[in-house]
Amino acid sequence: MPSLVSSVGNLSVFTKRRKPEAAGNATNCFSCSYEQSCDWSAKKMYIEKLYDKGHKDFPVCVIVPDIEEITAKAGTEYGRVVLTQILSSDCNASTPRATIESKQWYGRCVWESDNDVLDDQIVTLTWDDDFRSVNGKEFTDRGPKTVVFHMVASTEAQWERRGKISGTHGEIQYDSKDIRVYKFDDFLQPEAAKIFTPPKAAGGHGGGDGGLMNGFSQAVEAVINGELSVEQAQAKYVGCTLKEAFMSHAMVFAAEEARLKRKIVDWQDWWAKLEQRLLSR
Repeated sequence: MPSLVSSVGNLSVFTKRRKPEAAGNATNCFSCSYEQSCDWSAKKMYIEKLYDKGHKDFPVCVIVPDIEEITAKAGTEYGRVVLTQILSSDCNASTPRATIESKQWYGRCVWESDNDVLDDQIVTLTWDDDFRSVNGKEFTDRGPKTVVFHMVASTEAQWERRGKISGTHGEIQYDSKDIRVYKFDDFLQPEAAKIFTPPKAAGGHGGGDGGLMNGFSQAVEAVINGELSVEQAQAKYVGCTLKEAFMSHAMVFAAEEARLKRKIVDWQDWWAKLEQRLLSR
């Protein structure tokens, strides 16, 4: 487990004080005189750049989940009408809170929404030097390491994950398409790097959703058939235990505590206290 968790970030762009003066009091893109000049126009983003060009997958299908069925039965133009109606729906001070919280307002002005998700955040995880064995297996080379996650709204790689892993003998870089492996022995020879292009999987998160469910199904089947124990099946097909998956999600809350309180969280102490509270219920 990591030893320390820290986080910094803020909501720097999508705040009301940054709203262009030309947008006036408009709270929805479809009633805004500044819409055609706005970089964040929902009309341009969801309709003109995506739907009108035949794109009905994410994020269009999130706004209208049955968009494929609608267009198949009533035609593309009617699908556009439905999408426009949903995007142009708006709320104001007189709208009941329950109504506001019951739906998503994808056509809402980005500077007028109640969104509190950061548009720029960095989370740092730190591991100490650790030579302890795991399940009886020694890891003598498991030294200290640091992982840095950077999430930013303004990037070319929309909906993609990019990363770099630096080791003692080389470096691995990846995005949502390719994996590039470079050995330090090939100094000043970038052409010597090996490029791997995994088969592209369909589904959400670059095929990750389907991959997780497939691994989970295989793990369940292996346990039911008596081939593996629960722990063995999780390790082989899922890549982690249920507890490890829970811990990875809990770490998000530890990072947010670190950000809000401007401190560095001792992860193992934080987790031990959380685990004690959960087990005492």
